[in-house]
Amino acid sequence: MRQRSRRFKGYVSIIGTIILWSWAVIFIKILSEYFDPVTQNFYRYSSAAFILLLACFFNNRSNRNMSIDNISPRILIPALLVFSYQMFTVYGIYLTTPTIASLIMRTNVIFINIMSFILFEEERRIIRRRNFLLGLVLAFIGVIGISLKGANYGKLISFDIGALMVLLGTIFWASYIISIKILLRRTEPLPLTAIVFSIASIIFLPTTLFLGEIDKVIKVTLSIDLLLIGSGILCVGIGNFINYIAIKELGAATTSSLQLMIPLFTGIFSYIVIGETLSQGELLFGGLLLLGCGIIIRETALHQ
Repeated sequence: MRQRSRRFKGYVSIIGTIILWSWAVIFIKILSEYFDPVTQNFYRYSSAAFILLLACFFNNRSNRNMSIDNISPRILIPALLVFSYQMFTVYGIYLTTPTIASLIMRTNVIFINIMSFILFEEERRIIRRRNFLLGLVLAFIGVIGISLKGANYGKLISFDIGALMVLLGTIFWASYIISIKILLRRTEPLPLTAIVFSIASIIFLPTTLFLGEIDKVIKVTLSIDLLLIGSGILCVGIGNFINYIAIKELGAATTSSLQLMIPLFTGIFSYIVIGETLSQGELLFGGLLLLGCGIIIRETALHQ
């Protein structure tokens, strides 16, 4: 019964993560018209850190877990990795198209599954199962079909510098997720998220002072500032917090595999907000993606 409750908590968390992160690239691209990558990163991460620290302050259980052990040199590793991921990825998004960036970012599932297979015995049992691999392949084919919507195929073949930077960022992201998985064995998700993103914000500060425009927030409209802060709180802060919960309950491999649904949700939100329709091919690939993710969920539920 307890195992079923944990899986339910994990699935609810990953659905929330998928919904929030489906907006992330859209927000970054909109904000790129007003802020350079470094300044955008600093304010989004600072907003996330502030709201997470505030949540910890009002949460007694989190206060008990905010121990000196949590603020050890080990905690610097995910902070540095997420800083590197954000720098490379956001710069890459500025230099390439959202379609290409979204497609390449989804390859993180490959790196995370490989690392999980090597490092975690409990995840190795799931990853090596034939049905899990079948679901992963089907989901990956589906996400490629959806992500290539309107893509410049010649540009995909030439592999521009922005795409290369996004790929490097994706490798850093996979390493970050694995480091979080290890730390979650001894730490609760909320204090861990708050500490990691607070340290990341501190790392972003000198970078912003030297390379960014820290005073740019007073030069733009209030609505843009609210979008900047809101996207940080939702996509960076809350999105990563509930993703930590999903990793703790379902594992890194299953969580990252189910995140292949993000491009599909992005397409759905585009339809709702701006009336962008889906072609028959995109619906077919979307169905394939959902089928693959359904197989992954079933396999995880049966063998966790």
